[in-house]
Amino acid sequence: MSLLRVENLSKEFRNGRGKSAGVVLAVNNLSFLCRPGEIYGLLGPNGAGKTTTLRCLSTLIKPSSGNVWIDDYNVLEHGQIFRSKIGFLTSDMKLDGYFTPEYMMNWFGQLNKMQQNEIESRKKKLFIDLQMTDFVNKKIDQLSTGMKQKTAVAISLI
Repeated sequence: MSLLRVENLSKEFRNGRGKSAGVVLAVNNLSFLCRPGEIYGLLGPNGAGKTTTLRCLSTLIKPSSGNVWIDDYNVLEHGQIFRSKIGFLTSDMKLDGYFTPEYMMNWFGQLNKMQQNEIESRKKKLFIDLQMTDFVNKKIDQLSTGMKQKTAVAISLI
């Protein structure tokens, strides 16, 4: 059984409007298999489609064609289930500085339709694991860059 199987994944974007519109092929017929217990990297030059691929895998955008399977379940058909089990963090994630890590974790947990007791349990574990317990009630604007990054990681893992 594979952890992640990608078959013939493609993503096209429209470029422009009307008669001058073209199509940009961001991901072209990508297939790969990731097995449990192994570590993988997605490498390529700027504009190669790495982020687009990850957005398709995490169901943030719909691929133009192809399939994504996790443990023999089609991710594209069961997106809501898998969005609650995976996290996706980009290098440019923006956090509203007015809120606290505690508030943001509650909010994202609720967005993922988690029960409050599950949110509390996951928050507690993540805050301890990421050594954030002294900072969870400070506004994000008051946090160091490293603590902001930890907050973003915690949110992606909730």
